[in-house]
Amino acid sequence: WINSNLSSNFKIYSGGDIPPQYRRIGQIVFLRGVVSPARTLSGSTDTFEIFTLPEGFRPGRTAYCLCQGSSKNTWLLTVSMSGTVNFSRYGTTSVASAGTDVWLPFNFSYCVS
Repeated sequence: WINSNLSSNFKIYSGGDIPPQYRRIGQIVFLRGVVSPARTLSGSTDTFEIFTLPEGFRPGRTAYCLCQGSSKNTWLLTVSMSGTVNFSRYGTTSVASAGTDVWLPFNFSYCVS
């Protein structure tokens, strides 16, 4: 497992969970971790970068994963072809702001070519 370098928008969740990590086995890339926003993220802004993957770990097309966050809030993890791992669409029935105490776990895999 390789630890990621978080963008300034996020921090490691304070509950003692693992830092965001990635690895590749064959053609499969695995992502895991638990983060929180480093500052309140406005619900009106669409996407925030969590970290960027190096070449060799990037998908051939955008990969999406719906994740469970704090309470009943869900969020969308997106991995772009440029390697950015993004956070967006936090909320239940509408997009909401995400505070610094929000729990955002993820465990996701996808194929690379």
